[in-house]
Amino acid sequence: MEDLVENMKKEAVKERESKVSGSAKELAVQDSLEKHIKDLEIELSTQQAETTALRKSLADQKEASAKDLEDAEKLLARVQEEKQTLDTQYKTLLGRVATIKSTLGERLKSDAVSRN
Repeated sequence: MEDLVENMKKEAVKERESKVSGSAKELAVQDSLEKHIKDLEIELSTQQAETTALRKSLADQKEASAKDLEDAEKLLARVQEEKQTLDTQYKTLLGRVATIKSTLGERLKSDAVSRN
């Protein structure tokens, strides 16, 4: 797009330089070319602004996604840590229950023997 605008500018300059005396038709064509060049420059400027805005939006979205991912990873690590703690507590409680069952069983046997 920029090349097209630049080429059209060069053509307009060449046209002006090559024709010292121009007819009304040639002047109208020249004016039309200059207007078209200005329109293209405005369109190019608008598209560049839109591109800049889209790039910024994309960068913001990438940043937000990276933060979300980081937060999710932290949450996962915390949950895994809590799970490990709960697993350890569960195994400890199972051990205690087994000890209590064993002790209670022995007491019941000893009580049964002493009653007989």
